[in-house]
Amino acid sequence: MPTIEIEVSDRIARHLASVRLMSYMIFPDNLDLRTASEVTSRTKLADWYSGVFAEEKKKAQTRVLSGVEFKSAEERARALADPSAWVRDKFFNDFLKPLGGVIGGAIALTDSPSADALMQEWTRRWFGIVYTGKLVCLIFSINEHHPQVGASLNKAIYVLRETDGLAAV
Repeated sequence: MPTIEIEVSDRIARHLASVRLMSYMIFPDNLDLRTASEVTSRTKLADWYSGVFAEEKKKAQTRVLSGVEFKSAEERARALADPSAWVRDKFFNDFLKPLGGVIGGAIALTDSPSADALMQEWTRRWFGIVYTGKLVCLIFSINEHHPQVGASLNKAIYVLRETDGLAAV
């Protein structure tokens, strides 16, 4: 079985990677919904991270900004004049950059369903994804612990039904 190594020291990178993975898992069949899901989630993360920063005292904000390498003296002055606004813009620009920036993100959402409709579809699809993941884990586990029996999808479904109840699959 291959080993996948994931860097876990950078919290923001983990969150953004999770958003990308979840969007692919939920909407593997629809690029527009996948993109809308990712833009929406990245926007919520940018809003949350910038909100946490905005709640810090001005002194703490300035201390954080003192460690930032600015592109120009003007950018540094803007950041120090209104740290919360600068950080908010930075998060939104950085988080949405892979999707075409803030403008690309806005364009991706123009034809997408509402956030509520997107969440309903997300929730509807989630149940199947969870059980697909459980089945994959069971297949690997059966193969690892009982290689002589041979792992199969049918055996994994049987085990899942026995452990989670008949209505689970």
